[in-house]
Amino acid sequence: MKPEYQGLGLGKAIVFEGMKRLKEIEDIINKNAYFMCLNDYIEKVIIPSNPNYIQQKTLVINIPTSNTIKDNKNIIPIRWYAKRAKLFALFSKANYQRSELNYMSDDNLATDILHFANIIRRFDAWSASKYFYALKTVQDELDYFLQSGITKMAEDTINWLRKNGKVVEEKCWETNYSSEELSLIESENATSLRVLWGKICNCGFIIEDLAKEWFLPTYMGLITSDEAR
Repeated sequence: MKPEYQGLGLGKAIVFEGMKRLKEIEDIINKNAYFMCLNDYIEKVIIPSNPNYIQQKTLVINIPTSNTIKDNKNIIPIRWYAKRAKLFALFSKANYQRSELNYMSDDNLATDILHFANIIRRFDAWSASKYFYALKTVQDELDYFLQSGITKMAEDTINWLRKNGKVVEEKCWETNYSSEELSLIESENATSLRVLWGKICNCGFIIEDLAKEWFLPTYMGLITSDEAR
């Protein structure tokens, strides 16, 4: 199949023989370069409307004119694409760890989970939080736990309960994953840690559902892409 690439509003079509994951296309008239992630375009644009596209000899790819690379200020999308493989590796590891949490007790979870936390925090993918803001939220929460031994969510809950007269140190609480009685501090911290790992994994779902449409000529892409530039 030989795809043709056209920018929305561009008068020039540039033809390529092969399809790659990320294409940079030069507008030979206006001297601008344009980008498009073809894997995302195929998944989000072509397949829903034309699932048998592979049988065609040619295919027109519409590239928004806003997908322009003019100078160093315009390369954030390229950095985003470069981070995607590392992000998928991070979420794969986090999903594995989340599954393993089903077999871990809340009795000493705050200590036992430190190994998991240190492993995923070493991933280079976290630097993508500069333009993937959902990741920044869980990054801050993970860092807070590594520094304090308790999540910010659990700490805020415990402080609120203390102000309302709750005894939080007494070991009289149980969770679905405890084999012995825990203090309210321990139970809240363990529960919030499981929630945190769920949030990290959910960032991967956000990429699949939303972020893959960034910079695509779709309604969702048009209303969300500016946040990622």
